[in-house]
Amino acid sequence: VDVSRELRIPTMEHTTVLPVYADGTAFIPEDLIEAKTLSFVTLDSEDNIEERYALNRSSLHEYNKSRELNGHTTPNSFATKGGKFKVFPLPKVKDKIVNGQPVNDAVVGHLELSYYILPITINDPDENNWVLLLSPDIYFYGGLMHSYRYIRDYDGAQFWEQKYISAINKLQGSVNIAAWAGGPIVVGV
Repeated sequence: VDVSRELRIPTMEHTTVLPVYADGTAFIPEDLIEAKTLSFVTLDSEDNIEERYALNRSSLHEYNKSRELNGHTTPNSFATKGGKFKVFPLPKVKDKIVNGQPVNDAVVGHLELSYYILPITINDPDENNWVLLLSPDIYFYGGLMHSYRYIRDYDGAQFWEQKYISAINKLQGSVNIAAWAGGPIVVGV
């Protein structure tokens, strides 16, 4: 768990398409650590993305206030509540109405979510994941850090925590250098 709080590397990036139901709800994936982008998308008949509209984060108060499309053709905002994205304003769902109410399990659109995922949990000695493959010292130092805390040797725990943090920073640093080709980040004016 510590690793997922500290690292943000390409191996952790994942993109998925989520259905949006008639009440504006889309379920947040359980392996999400941090969202990168969230867009409302239209799909063709083969489920390929045709158009993409960036969504802005807003409050649940705004969701409750502006659920109808007022001149908009697509949703432009989202809020979160209890493991769900709430997208708004909602697209018209004439064909998804029964007795004047939207059918809540009817899919009215899709979201494309790019996000950072949790590392795969290792349960078997023969298994591995990307952390173990890229930087096994993170597990080694993290295990020692937690072991020393368990036996209440806080000086030893602090020593191994420094090694652990150094291993995480080394991996994150090498990924950052590779992403920017070793050059400084320059912002044009």
